[in-house]
Amino acid sequence: MAQLDNLSKKIVDDALNEKEKILNEAKEEREKILNDAKEKAKKILESYKVKSEQVYKETFSNTFYTGESLLKQEILKRKKEHIEDILSKLKEEIKNLDEKRFKEFVKRSFQKEKIVDGEFIIGKEENRIDEKFITKELSKKLKKSSLEPDFEKGLKIVSNKTVFIISPEDEFDFLYDELYLKTNRKLFEEENI
Repeated sequence: MAQLDNLSKKIVDDALNEKEKILNEAKEEREKILNDAKEKAKKILESYKVKSEQVYKETFSNTFYTGESLLKQEILKRKKEHIEDILSKLKEEIKNLDEKRFKEFVKRSFQKEKIVDGEFIIGKEENRIDEKFITKELSKKLKKSSLEPDFEKGLKIVSNKTVFIISPEDEFDFLYDELYLKTNRKLFEEENI
């Protein structure tokens, strides 16, 4: 029986040793698998980190430039509104020139165009000049047209088949783009440098 106990004890000891060997191999295998998985996870995380930083930079850059662009558009819009407001007030002032200044404008325009004779029509609502002013101050060779006026203010002269419209509002409208550019340059010259 002692031999049987020794044999049993040897079988149990061998089984325990084998169990310990298998457990150690399993632990080593588990460590190796875990380390491999950690390395793969680390590489994946690193690649996602690089990609997310790139996406962040692109998004930030796009957002920044979009915001900057919108700001510039708003500034330009406000400048445009400011200039248009100034020119609108100027046009209103021109439209309501007093009689003296209007007559001076008509005389200068008449001389600039070098009109000698022809027919004239005074606008329906024009009350700053009359037939007497035209024939006395501009030219005695101008005759009143039999046509009815088809415009509100100003003066129309037909001379040698050419129609001259003498109106500060029309002159202003004709020069609007040039006035717009000059006003822009004058108001915002520091920014235009």
